[in-house]
Amino acid sequence: MHRFVLITGNLGNFLVMSIFFYFTHVSAHHSFATHYITNELFEISGVVTDVQLRMPHSFYYLDVELGNGTIEQWEIEAQSIILLRRMGINAGTLGVGDEVQVSGMRSRDPDRYVMFANEFLLESGERHVMYQLHDDLTSRNSETYLADEDRSSLNPSDTPLLQRMSGVWMRRSAGPEDVFNRGGDSPMPLNQAGLAGRATYDPTNASAIDCKAPSFPALLYAPYLIRIQSSSERLIIDHEYYQVRRDISLTADHESGRSSTEFGYSTGRVDAGVLVIETDSFEDHPAGLASDWDGNGRGADIPGSSSKRLREEYTVSANNQFLYLGLTVQDSLYLTEPYRAKRLWERAGAEVIFETDVCDLEISRRSTINATGTAID
Repeated sequence: MHRFVLITGNLGNFLVMSIFFYFTHVSAHHSFATHYITNELFEISGVVTDVQLRMPHSFYYLDVELGNGTIEQWEIEAQSIILLRRMGINAGTLGVGDEVQVSGMRSRDPDRYVMFANEFLLESGERHVMYQLHDDLTSRNSETYLADEDRSSLNPSDTPLLQRMSGVWMRRSAGPEDVFNRGGDSPMPLNQAGLAGRATYDPTNASAIDCKAPSFPALLYAPYLIRIQSSSERLIIDHEYYQVRRDISLTADHESGRSSTEFGYSTGRVDAGVLVIETDSFEDHPAGLASDWDGNGRGADIPGSSSKRLREEYTVSANNQFLYLGLTVQDSLYLTEPYRAKRLWERAGAEVIFETDVCDLEISRRSTINATGTAID
């Protein structure tokens, strides 16, 4: 059995009135806008025939019986194994032979029995929602959180900043559009070359297909953990997504003109209670400025050139619970002017595990096939 529910108006209001998205488990491998119909929720009930929990996405397979006895075989794409674990879903939660009701977004291709899960309702009545919702009295949009916060919360502490930054951090969402990313124009100030590069985006030839890690700043938008460690000379930032490690010198002067690398050359310094990281010497990258899944790409990768420069400014709230980032990216080949944005993380609890699962090439390509209906060579 399956049915449609039409979403009207703001998607967040449709889900729960006066509710904001707290730490939201978004799709960080491809854009919802590219793959799925985002203004309708589609619901099916069936019997599980296979389960594959992987990175960067997971898949469930269901036999769905219609009223006339016909069986449809559905492929249910879901979040990565890492994000599912954080929602309390593991290999034992839903197995072969179990009956389940799934609601989510259907593929844009009406001839394909494919959808992206938003919610699982088990036979036991247990419910697993992909997008965690919290009352707006206890959480606020990340873009306005610090603007509304008493600015004294950012005053320097007696404890050194790098020591206060150490630990594991969980990114806070910027609201419903950060989750469903339904497309539209990029907020970046793209010049003609940037607009042309975005316009020629081909999801069947994107770098993510082959498990190539996103560049920066896209990695700073991913809904995964970051882990920060420091010494007097070096700062180590580990990104759970794609297991990217940044090894940043805190003592070296920044030297331009170094050989280009995938993630650039970074140096850091603490200046008036702010950690400043400057990065250049990036390689040309087909998604160097934005990936199709993030709030800057909005459905299409945006290329970046070797002239790209990234500046990150980090501060920590007085209670050491929030890590705030102001970023500035420049790229004279694709941007008309520097682009500025804000990010916010919350300190993860001791029970939160920094996972080490890596991208599965076959699964990564299957996600793209779901988007296009086209086989990948």
